[in-house]
Amino acid sequence: MKLPFTFGTRLIFRLVLPGLVLAAGLAPSLDLALRALGFAWPLTTVLPVAAIFLGWLVGLLDMPIYMVLEGRRGWPRRCWRAGIGRELKRLRGLLRAIRRMPARRGRWDRRRYLELYTEVACFPLRPGSGARTAEMPTRLGNLLAEYEQYPGVKYGLDAIFFWPRLWLLLDQNQREEIDAQQAAIDGLVYVVAILPLLALQALVLGGVEAAGVLDVRLWPDSLLASLLLAAAALLLARAIYLVSLHEHAKFGETFKAVFDQYHEKLAIDPALTIVAERTGDRGVQRLPTIARNRQAWRYLRWHRYRPPGASRNVDIETVQRRPPRRL
Repeated sequence: MKLPFTFGTRLIFRLVLPGLVLAAGLAPSLDLALRALGFAWPLTTVLPVAAIFLGWLVGLLDMPIYMVLEGRRGWPRRCWRAGIGRELKRLRGLLRAIRRMPARRGRWDRRRYLELYTEVACFPLRPGSGARTAEMPTRLGNLLAEYEQYPGVKYGLDAIFFWPRLWLLLDQNQREEIDAQQAAIDGLVYVVAILPLLALQALVLGGVEAAGVLDVRLWPDSLLASLLLAAAALLLARAIYLVSLHEHAKFGETFKAVFDQYHEKLAIDPALTIVAERTGDRGVQRLPTIARNRQAWRYLRWHRYRPPGASRNVDIETVQRRPPRRL
């Protein structure tokens, strides 16, 4: 849940940092565009304004950026399958290392075991079993899938739907602390998304400069220098991405802790009462906790209901048109 911009560290990470990185990186292109349009504005005046605008624009693209980096959208099918295969291979390697530990070392190394299994625990659970699997083609995607599935596995709560409702149960200090932690991660993710664009710019400007098509004043004449800058941008993006994984894992533990401590305070009883009244099934109020939570989610999110013993959901309005069950 991303809050509106407020002055402080959250503003720095979500707007100022990505805006400065993008504006500074695009300075050669901005200078070229200003000259082409006939503006005589000094770049030192344009860059601060561009940094604010570009930072705001990156913030608006928060969801698409995360979707691409997670592997949820924008991936060609073949690349998506290759990514899933790579992640499954990494998971199997971790599990194989755990199984071979006693044979390789001659004794049980508890510290190494915990480190390996912590990595394994960053993969989501396969539905219907306790085994880990890879649902997304990237490490970030599987890490987010793992902690977002946690409330559903433990309590029958859909994380995406119930997180804003839990958020309202937290006091102001807790919300600010959690959002500040998330803002720092967002800043890292935004920079990871920006650096490949700057690498692409380096290749384009290097080619333009080498071909003598345009005179890019703020860019080296050497094509080799452009290639090295592009490579450096990609390597830096990779390094920041790996650092962000540790920060995401820490935030994931906070996310799960909020559900652990506050899930019982969610007001689902009114929703279950309405389901019982509309369907004539008073048994929904006596279901086990996980089943109750799922029935409330089906009604609140989808306006649907699952009759006892059924394998499919039905629309509440359809149930209402039937005669109520005799209790």
